[in-house]
Amino acid sequence: MNNTFLKISLALILYSCNTRDYKSAGKNYGEFPNPKSSVIIYFSDMDQVELTKCKTEKINDSIFFKITDSNSYYLLTILKVKDKLTVDFEQTYGITDSSYRKPIFTVFNQSIKLDKQVYEKGDNLKGFIKLKLSTLHQWTELYTDTSVVSGLIYSTIE
Repeated sequence: MNNTFLKISLALILYSCNTRDYKSAGKNYGEFPNPKSSVIIYFSDMDQVELTKCKTEKINDSIFFKITDSNSYYLLTILKVKDKLTVDFEQTYGITDSSYRKPIFTVFNQSIKLDKQVYEKGDNLKGFIKLKLSTLHQWTELYTDTSVVSGLIYSTIE
């Protein structure tokens, strides 16, 4: 009797182990998040800032990008119309000293490479941007320097 009970118990245990729904097992992990943008500003004084928030909007045949850091201290805006780029960079924070004057940024040597030629609203956009910034500093002393901005852009077109 004990021998028969053990055989039946073992058979039930083995059977219950093999009746899993393996197709639903992957659902336990959820969806993988979209990768974040990572555009790095390499300032000439060895400081670096990472721009990780990217918002893109399609308007007619153009794509408008707004890329900021986590604190929104810097804003990189890009307007891409066909093969033409218009890029602007600004420092969005200010110092409370009344004599403070924000630096003036001039963008040059800008390029962008996207994974597709044409996008529709709702499409995932992946790309790479590279540009140089000439900065005119106006506070405490007047001087210029050059910085490099480059990195990956990920976004969903709105």
